[in-house]
Amino acid sequence: MSDCRDCIKWKEKVVDGLVTHEAFFRYDDVLKNWMQVYKFQGDTRYARIMADPLQGFYRKHKDAVVVPMPSSKASMDNRGFNQCEELLKYAGIPYVNLISNVSRDKKQSEKNRMERMQTGQPFQLNELSVDHSKSLLLFDDIYTTGRTLIHAKELLWEAGFTAISSFSIGR
Repeated sequence: MSDCRDCIKWKEKVVDGLVTHEAFFRYDDVLKNWMQVYKFQGDTRYARIMADPLQGFYRKHKDAVVVPMPSSKASMDNRGFNQCEELLKYAGIPYVNLISNVSRDKKQSEKNRMERMQTGQPFQLNELSVDHSKSLLLFDDIYTTGRTLIHAKELLWEAGFTAISSFSIGR
């Protein structure tokens, strides 16, 4: 299986092992509309739609620690929920909030590709005891440029985790 263009570019910039990612669906108009209602209009009932694919993926990786991508304080204040955590809750998948978003920058969805790629490290590690030999699975709702996930993976790599991959609903 060949790497996508994003993977090839990221492998030139970061530790090769941090580039692995799997998405369930292509980010097309249908998924974009679903995301609009779920995430931006706050209809969390839409999380049920993704329970089956999430559970199927988790069954293949039960020994891994699932880490949802954190929302910024501004997004939490505005939306009232973390979209990744909500999806995992509906699917009944245990997770650990290993990182926090401390960014005061504008939301990723408000940035163009160049602005996203230039974003500084928005995350910090939380004080939780997670065995560093465990595999980590970072979960984000949508993969756009990979910048956010790479920031999180680099932070966790520097903290001593070596088996870090990621997955998302769409890409």
